[in-house]
Amino acid sequence: MVISRARKVPPAKRAKTGHHGGSGKCLAFSLPAADQSRLKDELLRGTALYKLAKKWGINRQSLRNHREKHLSPADMALTADRPPGKTLDQAEEVVQQTQAMYESARTAGNIVLGLKALAQRIHALELVAKLRGELDERPQVTVNLQTTQEWIRIQTVVLRFVDERLSAEDAVELSRRLRVLDRPSDR
Repeated sequence: MVISRARKVPPAKRAKTGHHGGSGKCLAFSLPAADQSRLKDELLRGTALYKLAKKWGINRQSLRNHREKHLSPADMALTADRPPGKTLDQAEEVVQQTQAMYESARTAGNIVLGLKALAQRIHALELVAKLRGELDERPQVTVNLQTTQEWIRIQTVVLRFVDERLSAEDAVELSRRLRVLDRPSDR
């Protein structure tokens, strides 16, 4: 009879709670895209890792590794330069709140409330984009050249020139070619 002694592993050596990536697999990338974005925002804001570990079910070391290996230094610097409680942070918070409202309305099957939440989210996203400088709000000017006096004068001169120098045969051929150009292609 063989008596085996089970080796007792001290608490410090036991596997930590939460999911572990291992072998080059970052667990943060296994989340859906929207959740990855939220996790990234929370990491950039400096949310405590133990809170994130509880919320996302990913252990602190994996979160720490994700922050160090996958978040760009530029994102970190931009977030660090922003003092907390400013307008952009508040607008981003509104975006998250409206997303939560939408999810809640969707779960409850309330279409009207869901559509209202989506409309508010669109406004909040537009505000965030404006605050970040991602929207080009300069006025757009469109000039229709065919109605300008210069174009009408040029067109008149060219047509008179062609009319004076074109033979009857050339006019028929030109007309035929222009009709070919005006037809929609059969491709």
